[in-house]
Amino acid sequence: MFSHMIQPRRVLLILFLFTLPLCVASCTTTEQSESKSLKSQFFILDEVVNKKKTELLYYLSMIEKSVSSIRDDGPLIDVFQQLNELFSAYKNNTSVSKFDSNYESVIVDIYLNRFIVFDNIYFINDNGDVFYSLIKNSITLKNVFADQFATTALSKKLKSNPDSYVVDFDVFPDLDPAAFFIHPVYKNSSLLGWCVFELGVDRLDTIFSSAEKLGKTGEIFLVNEQSAMLTNSYLSPEPSVLKRHLSVENIIAKFKLGKGHLEITDYRGYKVLTSFEVVTYHNIRWLIITKKDLDEVLTEQFMEDPQSLYTKIREAVQNREVVPVEGMSFPTSKNKVRLDHFKRTYASGDLSTHGVSTCTAVLITLPGKFSYLAHISAYDVLYGGEKTNIIDNIFDRIKKYEVPDYLLRELRVYIVTPRIQFEQNILMELAQQGVLLSQIFFAKNPEAKRANVYHDIETNQGLIRWDLEQGASVIESIASLQDVGGYLTELVRP
Repeated sequence: MFSHMIQPRRVLLILFLFTLPLCVASCTTTEQSESKSLKSQFFILDEVVNKKKTELLYYLSMIEKSVSSIRDDGPLIDVFQQLNELFSAYKNNTSVSKFDSNYESVIVDIYLNRFIVFDNIYFINDNGDVFYSLIKNSITLKNVFADQFATTALSKKLKSNPDSYVVDFDVFPDLDPAAFFIHPVYKNSSLLGWCVFELGVDRLDTIFSSAEKLGKTGEIFLVNEQSAMLTNSYLSPEPSVLKRHLSVENIIAKFKLGKGHLEITDYRGYKVLTSFEVVTYHNIRWLIITKKDLDEVLTEQFMEDPQSLYTKIREAVQNREVVPVEGMSFPTSKNKVRLDHFKRTYASGDLSTHGVSTCTAVLITLPGKFSYLAHISAYDVLYGGEKTNIIDNIFDRIKKYEVPDYLLRELRVYIVTPRIQFEQNILMELAQQGVLLSQIFFAKNPEAKRANVYHDIETNQGLIRWDLEQGASVIESIASLQDVGGYLTELVRP
């Protein structure tokens, strides 16, 4: 019966709210070297931090009002005292003079009317015995000062500071991560115990689960002083709360600065722009961090001004050095891709195409998972034609059947052409598909008459054989190619 009574809590929480990660390879301040574009990005990140800070503090203030509304002579404390006496009588094998057997109904009514933002209510006596919990779980009728509970943050706080108010988020044995709000219960100046309210960490996730203006790679989250994430990552389906620990060096630096901008390498290994601010609540300090991949910032710059940046990219690609692979013969594949077609392979298998001259070969791969190889001619929309639209067709399949959005960041796209000048169209098309320039690799060789492309998905080996004049050829590995984002970073950074 009780479980049905608390079903409205999620709906009420949503209405209530509407009334209102990082592993670092290097960490450098950007305050003195921010370009105009980066300053505008930091301004956006700052806006997101300020908005979430306001929402967080408002939410916490509403919780505090709920806890502070408890009257020491009110019904909740009265039930606490009755149950405490009953539990003491049970332990000492004595009797009690009076007891209201309707206590459960009283507590449920109080919970639904005033404390529904919490996940549970515990009654704990001064010896640490949990003699009541609203939702009966593993700690009920056990002692918070003993056994596996003795090392928890709640246990340590109650022992060291009986008048404490709040305990930071912690992993409690057999329970989801939670914070605890505490109301000490006294009788005639003597401590009887505590009413403890459990706040599940998913309550904060409701606030931090989304944010506007952060693009595809941006996210905002909360971190504690132990460098553990208190909210889940946007960019992974795996739970992050108190499981993902970020770089201690990075987090210490940010807590020390209190507020600011940093350009770092994050827990995924990508360079990011971050804005951060420390939030203090009673004796607890948290860090709000918002970030966005530098690769996405640079891609957005390209899309805003493709012509000027493309001219520089083309010069860099045109002048690149071909790095030969010595002592290797060019393999062949039974899965050959004809002109104006594409093929897919997955898990194991290989693909190849040959005779790329005034046309373009495009390899799109998620290493170890799948690969698409296309041979695109002047009939395609990329060249101004109308017969085929191969890039769109491939990405339609990838987005529908292959990967969720968060894995698009892991794709690698290799564009192979001896000398064709339509790369700008391909770059823009890929960017519109959500591919960042750092995921795109150009292989161009004006000295070659044609190119042959081979890729093995199982070994992730990709090779290009450039056929030169007078029958000579040279083999190049796609692993040696520079990504376009790398060219752009060097060109647009201050």
